[in-house]
Amino acid sequence: MPFSLSETLANLGNSNHIECFLVHYEQSIEANLEYEKSLSEAPNYYAWLICSSEHVYYKIRELVYTNTGDEDAFDFPYKQLLNEFFKHDLNLQEKECVIKVAKIRHLIVHKGFPNPHSSPSNRNNFIADGVSFTNDEVFKLANEIASPSSFRNLKNIHEIVMSAIKAHEKPFLRDFGGIKVIKKSTP
Repeated sequence: MPFSLSETLANLGNSNHIECFLVHYEQSIEANLEYEKSLSEAPNYYAWLICSSEHVYYKIRELVYTNTGDEDAFDFPYKQLLNEFFKHDLNLQEKECVIKVAKIRHLIVHKGFPNPHSSPSNRNNFIADGVSFTNDEVFKLANEIASPSSFRNLKNIHEIVMSAIKAHEKPFLRDFGGIKVIKKSTP
């Protein structure tokens, strides 16, 4: 499918909105001391979990599209996006952090959070080539992130992932018949 100007701008705009939401949620979590509360008393933490994992998904998708020029990148399944991203020179910590965020996203989107279920499948899932996510791991991760006290550690993981993504961004220029979209690499 040829990628249109509106689709390109939509992705870049959505990513920018998510970044603003993350700042708001982080400020609210800190101001309300949500990291000292239970999950049911920490709505900003819950929203931050969803947005931060989705933010990584958007940014990896954007990176794969802008770096490869593959117009189908926005239709790639998450596993394929991660496999493309893992072709970059990542250190072990960066790769482990990306995998953790991918598992958090998988848990929220496909398994349910804070109460995961084994359905729709009891089989192991593969987040990327060679990276499985067993049902036992699903429940262990759900227990770990169900406590807002995990916020600062998870925020650090998110920052490591975002730094790894930024380190591999290339400037982007796309001409849509007289309208040019330019995205410069961020420092």
